[in-house]
Amino acid sequence: MLLGWWLFINRRAAALVSKSKDGDILNRVLLKWNYKVIRGSSSQGGKEAINDISELVNKNNSAVLTPDGPRGPAKEIKNGALIISNRCGLPVIPVKIIYQRRKVLSKSWDKFEIPLPFSKCEAYFGKEYYYGKYLPEDELSELKKEISNEL
Repeated sequence: MLLGWWLFINRRAAALVSKSKDGDILNRVLLKWNYKVIRGSSSQGGKEAINDISELVNKNNSAVLTPDGPRGPAKEIKNGALIISNRCGLPVIPVKIIYQRRKVLSKSWDKFEIPLPFSKCEAYFGKEYYYGKYLPEDELSELKKEISNEL
């Protein structure tokens, strides 16, 4: 996960980070990396967080977030990224990160991966998805599935 955040260091990025204990750790790292951090998630303070990050994006910041948290299911995008895309007219661009050698935390909900020292890491950027208008539930589910397949 840190490689994903590192890709946008010093790029006027705003990050959406959960209010969990894990989020506290990430918050400290991202603040040191000059991110503007907004705290909230689908389960806690989500509407306010989406409003706040949308304001930052409209002031020429990028939005960087992990769209499947904080409870999952893993690699399934939630509505937050799409709402920000709709409000700000910017694309959702999925990023997939692969570590050649890694430790998988099998008991975590998302099977969190920690790269082993000197492991080769690769980041792949997916295509741009614009969410310009609200879709009926079946079409929204299809769009989310298509985006999730690139995570």
